[in-house]
Amino acid sequence: MLKFFNCARTILPLSRKKQSIRNLILWGAFALTIHSVHAMNTEDKERDTYVLQTGKKGAERLTEQNEFLKPFSIQHLKNAGLSKGQIVWDIGCGNGAMTEYLAEMVGETGHVYAMDKSKEQLDIARKNFESKGFKNVTFIQGDAQSLENLSIPSADLVYIRFLLLHVPKPEEIIKGVKKLLKPGGVVAAQEPVMSSAIYNDLPEYKETLTVVSTKLGFDFDIGKKLPTLYQDAGFNCTVEEHLPVPTPRQAKGVNLKGLNELKAKGFFKVAIQLGHLKQEQLDEWERTINSWSDTEEGDTAPYYTSPINVYVVAK
Repeated sequence: MLKFFNCARTILPLSRKKQSIRNLILWGAFALTIHSVHAMNTEDKERDTYVLQTGKKGAERLTEQNEFLKPFSIQHLKNAGLSKGQIVWDIGCGNGAMTEYLAEMVGETGHVYAMDKSKEQLDIARKNFESKGFKNVTFIQGDAQSLENLSIPSADLVYIRFLLLHVPKPEEIIKGVKKLLKPGGVVAAQEPVMSSAIYNDLPEYKETLTVVSTKLGFDFDIGKKLPTLYQDAGFNCTVEEHLPVPTPRQAKGVNLKGLNELKAKGFFKVAIQLGHLKQEQLDEWERTINSWSDTEEGDTAPYYTSPINVYVVAK
């Protein structure tokens, strides 16, 4: 296990005004790295294994998903010690679903670096933030798989939610995250165990997701491995599991949007090519989800149980 030592600082405590000046200098220097991050992103498109859509359609699903994930995610961040004045990285921020909460919590004396590989997602996030007056957020287009190559302001906390299930080598991202952290810094990581979801009237749907994701080289059940991945990287971890409970509207919306995004990105074409799925069956799945009731906001969905989410705080 890696143990972080409380080393004496070589820089004397600064006044609040001097801290602000120092932070401005750091952030200004950091802006010079953004172009190189973007270059790494565009030169490495072949490593893009994100099987869902970006842009407006992807943002709609992420927003709806965040409605029932957010309470657990907020508690997770509290457990990780999120507080005012911190430098926080939101890796794989998407449309900024949790970035606003992070920015509110770190306040004017802190800063949030919100990073995503998708320009479309970041454009939506920036637009959402334009009218909200936040001056403590920097949006960066960059590849999370290249974090360790950057010379950047170090983080008190790194937040990663639902990113590692989309990458073939999650340990490489964790290695980069480790280099982002200050001594004593913390990672708040959240990933699902997709095989724990229950689709009462969609036989073989979950199995198809698992088979195709494995064929494409990534793991929809990455939540099972999350503590071990961080421990193997030298972190001390605390672990919790929770079962988010979407309303019928949320369950229908997220699953229908997700299925259509997978179709648009060619995910199910792979299943058909493997002989694991027929087009008629895919059409039936879509009809079934469309038939789900979404009228009772206060009740749980009788046809769907969300996957277990694993929450790791790694120090």
